[in-house]
Amino acid sequence: MKARAVMRTWGSVAALLVLVFQPARVSAAPNEDGTIARQKAAIEAFDAAHKEYLKTGDLATFRSKLGQSARELSACLDEFNRAHNSAAAGLSLLKLGEIYRFQENYRAASGYFLKAIDEARAAGDAKTQASALIGAGRCEYAGRKDFTAAGAHFREAVTVASALTDHTPLFNALSWQAQVEVVMGNLIGAADLLARVFALAPQLQDQSLVLFAHLDRADVFVQLAGKSEATKAYSAQLESLQLAQADYEAALKLAHQFGYATLYPTIEQFLRELTFRRRMVENNVNFSKMLGRSSVFAPRKPSDVLVNEQFVPDRVDLPAGLIALVQKDRLLEGRDARSLVTRGQFHAAAGEADQALADYLKAVDALEADRRNLRDDQSREEFFNDKIAFYYPAISQLLQRKRFAEAFELMERSRSRAMADLIFSKKLALARPEEQSLFGEAQRRRAEIAALQKKLFDYRTRPDRESFTSEIKAAEQQIADLEKADREAAARLATKAPRLRELIVSQPASLEHVQEILRRDGSEMLYYLSLDDGLILWHVAGESQHVRSVLFPRSELKAKVAALRASVSSRDAKFDEKSARELFLYLIQPALAWIKSQQLILIPHAEMNRLPFAALIAPSGQSLGEMFALSDAPSAGLLLDLKKGGAIENGRLLAAADPDIEEARSEVEAVASFYPNRSKTVTDALIPESEVKSIAGDYDVLHLSVHGKFTPVEPMLSYLQLGKDAGNDGRLTAAEMFGLPLGKARLVVLSACETGEAEATPGNEILGIERALLYAGANSLVLSSWPVDAASTALWMKTFHAEARQKPLAEAARAACIEVKKKFPQPYYWAAFRLVGR
Repeated sequence: MKARAVMRTWGSVAALLVLVFQPARVSAAPNEDGTIARQKAAIEAFDAAHKEYLKTGDLATFRSKLGQSARELSACLDEFNRAHNSAAAGLSLLKLGEIYRFQENYRAASGYFLKAIDEARAAGDAKTQASALIGAGRCEYAGRKDFTAAGAHFREAVTVASALTDHTPLFNALSWQAQVEVVMGNLIGAADLLARVFALAPQLQDQSLVLFAHLDRADVFVQLAGKSEATKAYSAQLESLQLAQADYEAALKLAHQFGYATLYPTIEQFLRELTFRRRMVENNVNFSKMLGRSSVFAPRKPSDVLVNEQFVPDRVDLPAGLIALVQKDRLLEGRDARSLVTRGQFHAAAGEADQALADYLKAVDALEADRRNLRDDQSREEFFNDKIAFYYPAISQLLQRKRFAEAFELMERSRSRAMADLIFSKKLALARPEEQSLFGEAQRRRAEIAALQKKLFDYRTRPDRESFTSEIKAAEQQIADLEKADREAAARLATKAPRLRELIVSQPASLEHVQEILRRDGSEMLYYLSLDDGLILWHVAGESQHVRSVLFPRSELKAKVAALRASVSSRDAKFDEKSARELFLYLIQPALAWIKSQQLILIPHAEMNRLPFAALIAPSGQSLGEMFALSDAPSAGLLLDLKKGGAIENGRLLAAADPDIEEARSEVEAVASFYPNRSKTVTDALIPESEVKSIAGDYDVLHLSVHGKFTPVEPMLSYLQLGKDAGNDGRLTAAEMFGLPLGKARLVVLSACETGEAEATPGNEILGIERALLYAGANSLVLSSWPVDAASTALWMKTFHAEARQKPLAEAARAACIEVKKKFPQPYYWAAFRLVGR
């Protein structure tokens, strides 16, 4: 978090004044009294120097005194070790760890903290143990940036500190656990932890600690504003910025109250940046209102859509007040990505394109450097949520200069990177099925924890929250139990698959490599990037590529996609043919003349991930699903990791039906007839969840005609309803699917409601069943985006499998679409099914 990063050198300083410099009570033999007195004196000297630093900001002087304290504490430690005084030794080790952490020697600091934990545990000194756990976690957090390991230390510190009458260690452990949740993108979880922090505040002896809690909570609100910015929820963004301002102002007031002069300029700078961001949001609101009053976004023919090769405006006039604010507060002097992008925007507004591009590329480099330091998929995934738009100005500038290869690489760097890293790392880290199964279980527990934290947050923010005391306690206990199980399982996984702790950075797909694969497959690609003011449409073929700018703002895309989706996903709704035709004119028509192949791969972006492309209607009256053999993927890089979806004539089939679903049994039996003597079918009862987990890896075609449910609150808890058994509840969640051994699976078909639903993050990370199955090893997927009529589903599936014996999968899907449309003309019946893959 930003406040933590800025003040990392000296950390949550006030916390240390209480937590680090108040010695725990230790028993001493008479000849040890002198050593304990020396230890106490060293700590008090350190305490005094530290307080002086807080007031003066003189870090050099403060650090110069660390060596003397370290020598004295080391000498005391030697004597305590000889006397086997674990309590006193643990305290010295804790202080030495803090000294080395101040010097940013995190490896040495971590070693001292870990030894302090052992000594304190042996002595039964819970306070020192909790403090050392916090110190070890901070080393992982700031040094190695291993947030998973940091979180494990902080959670254990919370457990240990909960038994103490002094609430300071618990206050600090919860605060740091909240920082980890923010980095991991679980802002609701962080907010809930900080609610517990503020509940402890009145019981603290040192109220200066509350200053840092305000900074932490302000950072959560800033992060929430960033998420709202990515989704263009401007009112929510302004509200979050206002709440952040209130916390920063409260922190500044406390800093003055305690005389912490070194904090004044930092907090004041935060407040100036908030003012600037609020002005930028207000500008975006005005721009959005202007677009909303426009009547140009209702095209009736191709010439009504403005398409050109102008990717950046010649000049943009910024409000004079905004320019004056930037100049006055010197907001463009930072070297962080946000400052560099903003500076580039000001250069671009002044017509200084070269300087703008230089700043944009520096911003991208800064993002990539920070991202490489993140060691797990969740933190890498969430890292981009409020920063992904920093890539887009550089992409536009490169396209304007026709530097296509560089622009394409940046497009790929901004797409599904966490998923690509995860899949690439799996090949090296999870060699055996049991390791992958453990990973799947870890994903499930973390998804369940996140869902419970959201529930807890909802309870605690209700006006009548006192009525939910028992529910709150139950949810807290469930979280504690899951976190304990997660810590134990993480230790087992670290032993079995140690390389999984170090996520590998995958390389983005190059334009040249994509063209090579498309040429080999005989396919073409449409690659989209939706921006606030327009759309970038990229057509890529084996021997050519074309890029165009389409005047189609994201707000208009969002509205039209929502309208079309609502009209096709319900049997009773009237098909919105107008939106279907307009979306074709915007998304397909500009590239139509270039497309020569019948196989078209789509790389959607933003709201397009919920768009039933097959239902788009050309001026000729044909649907896109009839015109082309369609498939899609989250990014070109992930697509290239898959094999061509060829015919599956000799595949071995595992097929199962829910006997309570009309026509599911006949559908599965018909599908099985295409795999004679090479299939296992389960139709009389729901196939047990444990059986799917144990035998799925033996088949290269899986077809499950069962109920599916998308869970928008926590997409990784979306599930397929299977049979219950001794070890499973019958709900095979997306999180658990990560553990399925699907390396042999050429095709997975989920003939179930909502299996194709997913949440698309700003970085085009697709959260849901699709992500899990691709990770598990499935090469091609057929998924359903909404609950579809049983008869039309059965007809689609039978036709698809019949055609897939001899044809590529995309051609088989097209044939199924055409066949169903003959009998069921409305898109509700045939546009829900989509093929993921090549």
